[in-house]
Amino acid sequence: TIEGQGEIDDYKLGEDWIADVPWENFYYGTKKVVISEGITRIGNYAFYSFENMESIVLPLLSIF
Repeated sequence: TIEGQGEIDDYKLGEDWIADVPWENFYYGTKKVVISEGITRIGNYAFYSFENMESIVLPLLSIF
């Protein structure tokens, strides 16, 4: 689960082709990511090469 307020930063690729993100230690075992309400943008390469990821859950968007 990714929690917080605002945007998730953009990341760049490191030497080993994995983005340098705070959750890179979960790279191999991550199958599902949940983005909490309050996150307004997912940055570039935030989940790059998470090859075991099967789903991502986003909060409902309220337009009213």
